[in-house]
Amino acid sequence: MRVLTILTLTILVAATASARKPRAIRGSSASQRKRLNINPLLTPSGTVEVEWGGLYSFESSNLLLPSVVKYTLDTIPVELSSGFDSFESIVGDDGRHSYFGQSMVVTALTAIKDGKHFDVAVAPQATFFLRGESGVRLGGIVLGRLDAAGNSMGFSAAWSGATRHSDLNPAGTLDLSVGYSRALPDKLKKFSPHINYTFEKSTGIPIVGTVLEGIEYQATPRFAIDFSAQHIRAAQFETEHQVLVGVTWNLGKMHSELR
Repeated sequence: MRVLTILTLTILVAATASARKPRAIRGSSASQRKRLNINPLLTPSGTVEVEWGGLYSFESSNLLLPSVVKYTLDTIPVELSSGFDSFESIVGDDGRHSYFGQSMVVTALTAIKDGKHFDVAVAPQATFFLRGESGVRLGGIVLGRLDAAGNSMGFSAAWSGATRHSDLNPAGTLDLSVGYSRALPDKLKKFSPHINYTFEKSTGIPIVGTVLEGIEYQATPRFAIDFSAQHIRAAQFETEHQVLVGVTWNLGKMHSELR
């Protein structure tokens, strides 16, 4: 129960934060991409895992701090997670402004196939706006992952629709991603270079293609740090180049450790 209390308090803190405008890059989307080739599809049963990081854009000088909290139930293979941007620093025409995240994405990921080399999971998703938009976004995602001989390959397909759409909150969004990583041998076995590509199409908005490449260092079985570069390209717009540093920390079975 204490684990659920911690998760609930985290979600409530995010829900009371302020926000600005919808963003294509969120903490939850970065987390989902890592599941395709770096992180397991589901957090280990009964454990709490947190992800946070910093994303900086060289074109706009904007700074984003994405965060995700995840907990997998002990009894059934369902992972509950909340993804949000804990801090935004945006450069506008009148200078730099700082905000808490604009939205929060809640996911309930369920494993439908847990094989030796191939896994599949599905999840409903809901995005709640904290400022600037009304209504919610509802949708779902399916993820697949193949692991063999030190190689990891994955794919995901997600769709969401807005209950109240606007120019910045499209009526529908389709997101398709693929990813690959390779664990290095011998003394470099803690390092895993990886690459992802995401295709995103939203109603009334040009197609967006995103390439992310980087390397993760698994310092301990519970703690890892990732260094990535991200390139976002949309028709008629200049390519945006970003750098992303992320940390993944599994806190273990908190309900046992806190007793």
